[in-house]
Amino acid sequence: MAVIYLKVEQSVCVTNPIAHIKDIASIYCSDPELAYQAGQVELFRFKKMENGREMFSILKLIELIKKQCPEVEVENMGESDFIVYYKPPKHESRILLWAKVIAICLVAFFGAGFAIMTYNNDVNTDQVFSTMYHLVMGKESYGPSIMTFMYCVGLTIGVLVFFNHAANKKLSDDPTPFQVQMRLYERDVNDTFLKGAGRKGDEIDVDT
Repeated sequence: MAVIYLKVEQSVCVTNPIAHIKDIASIYCSDPELAYQAGQVELFRFKKMENGREMFSILKLIELIKKQCPEVEVENMGESDFIVYYKPPKHESRILLWAKVIAICLVAFFGAGFAIMTYNNDVNTDQVFSTMYHLVMGKESYGPSIMTFMYCVGLTIGVLVFFNHAANKKLSDDPTPFQVQMRLYERDVNDTFLKGAGRKGDEIDVDT
C-alpha cells in the first residue's frame, strides 16, 4: 500500500482564496500521481477580497486525502494543528511604501537616540568622561574630548554588530535579534490562536 507523507508548518499564508492541500503542505509519495491527486484536494475557500484566518487539525487533511485516495496511508511528519492565513494580493503604491519605510526609520532612529541619551544621563556619562580625562591628562576637560568621539564611534559599531546588519549586507548568517524576537512572537501568537480555537471548538477538524 502506498504511503503519502505530509509536512505542515504551524502557520501558512496563501494568496489564492481557494486553498488546496499542495498550497499549505509538503507532500511526498513514491507514486507521483497519488501525490499530485492529494495536492489537488481543496481544503478551504476564503472570501475573495477579505483577509482570513482558519485553524485546522491535521486529521482534516488526512480525512480529505483518504476520501480522494482511499487506498493510501497518510503519515503526518509536521504539526498536528496549524493556521492558514489568507491575504488577497494588493498592489500598493510605491509612494505609500516608501512613506512607510521612512516613517519606520524615523521612529527607530529617534527612539533609539532618545533611549541612548536617557541612559547616558542616568549614568552621568559626561561626568565619567571628565573624571577619566582629568585622571589621565591632569587637567579639566572643556567641551567634547577624544573619549567622547571614540565612544560615539564604538557605539555605532556596536549597534551594527549587535543587530547583524551593515547597510544591506549581513555580517554573518546568524539571525538578527529582531528576527529572533519576531519568530518568537509569531509562535506565541499562533499558539494562542490554536489553543483558543481548540477550547471554543472553532478548529476545523474531522466531520466538520
